[in-house]
Amino acid sequence: MMESLYIHIPFCEKICTYCDFAKEVDSQVKKEKYVHALIKELSMHREKLSELQTIFIGGGTPSVLTISQLTTLGNALHKVIKMYNIKEFTIECNPSDINEEKALKLIDIGVNRISLGVQTFNDNHLNFLNRTHRLKDIESAVSILRKVGFRNISVDLLFGLPNQNMAELRDDVRRVLAMNVEHISYYNLILEEGTKLYNLVQNGEVDLLDNDIEANMYEWIITTLSKQQFDHYEISNFAKPNYEGYHNVLIWKDADYLGIGVGAHSKYNNTRYANTSRLKYYMESIENNAFPKYETYPYEPMRDYLLNGLRLREGIDLNSFKHRFGQSVFTFYPGFESLVNSGLLAIDNQRLYLTHQGLMYGNTIFGML
Repeated sequence: MMESLYIHIPFCEKICTYCDFAKEVDSQVKKEKYVHALIKELSMHREKLSELQTIFIGGGTPSVLTISQLTTLGNALHKVIKMYNIKEFTIECNPSDINEEKALKLIDIGVNRISLGVQTFNDNHLNFLNRTHRLKDIESAVSILRKVGFRNISVDLLFGLPNQNMAELRDDVRRVLAMNVEHISYYNLILEEGTKLYNLVQNGEVDLLDNDIEANMYEWIITTLSKQQFDHYEISNFAKPNYEGYHNVLIWKDADYLGIGVGAHSKYNNTRYANTSRLKYYMESIENNAFPKYETYPYEPMRDYLLNGLRLREGIDLNSFKHRFGQSVFTFYPGFESLVNSGLLAIDNQRLYLTHQGLMYGNTIFGML
């Protein structure tokens, strides 16, 4: 059963310093043609969409779509999906794209959750990251979203930025808490090949923060947000009660999902798929009534179950694991016993999960899988 739909919008007004997602600088002509291609691909999968629970429009920057384009896409979704079954409909937005007319249109097409790409409230860091917004735009966006009726706002933030210090991090957290949003995603800045940031680091023009400093930042974020009644339910995600990101939780719990659009990934029928990341090839495939050059890559049920399940703070159910895969997780991964003994993993009520200390070594633990 397909439970989640992801729609990728690859266009951005500017390319961020750190971003390696499938994206390009937008143009009205390309956006218009792309929306119609999305609708055509959506219709190709119509029979898979009868039991959807969540929709997530990500990017790129979906909020660069015009009111007309959002209307066109929204109308298409309503034609092929039972929208009354949708529990969560999220769209990623850049703060500087939010105005009252666009916010009202998002409500009109059924969006009930906004993921706001803030990254930091510090204008100097925003400038370095090549973001289009500034502090005043963030404040304005949240105010507008509240005014038109959004009651589920998530804010994306980054820590470990080059030259970022603890005082700046504390200011970011203070500001996001003052906005009283329902959900916070806090990601460690990752250096990805092919990005401007990668080239700056390779050329010695920018230094990344020391790992110990980043670990201290992460621990401070966890402690501070937890004290403010945010449930740290996943490695990078914090939510007020009943505001966990349902779309992502379904995926972390191994639900099937469909991705449409350039570079979008899917998992169903025990197979993983990836659309071509080349916009030209994607458009050509759709124009020729063909699936957009799907490429399968390995779906490893046990590894995926552990990688995704251990991201969640509740961890994995050991009895469910044994029932599904035939033997104890410790039979397949005997090294996990030493992780339990060293305090990086713990077992409680037949659930295996990362401890607070284990969170600091998550990448090392996942590397064992």
